[in-house]
Formats: sequence, structure tokens, C-alpha cells
Amino acid sequence: MPASMEALFSSEVAVVTACGLTALFVLVFLSLVVMASFDVIDGKFLLELIRAFRK
Repeated sequence: MPASMEALFSSEVAVVTACGLTALFVLVFLSLVVMASFDVIDGKFLLELIRAFRK
């Protein structure tokens, strides 16, 4: 493969990886929200988790 194709492929892999990790983070957060709404986990735990990520 030419060097320009390799650079393009590596940047595509980086973008796909970043999008995949973002989607995974959103799904985990939404599952925590759903569990908190059904009282599976404590809502205070979810608030502390949000505060920890904001810092």
C-alpha cells in the first residue's frame, strides 16, 4: 500500500475507535440511568459518578 493510503487507513481506524468508545460510554451511562430509575442502584451513586466525571 502507498504511504498515503496507510495514513488514511490509520486515521479512519482512529475515528472509528473514538466513535466506538463514545457510543460505549453513552450506552453504559444510559444503562446506569435506567437501573437508577428502577431502583436497582441508588440514585445518589449515579449523582456521585456524574460529579466525578465532571471534575
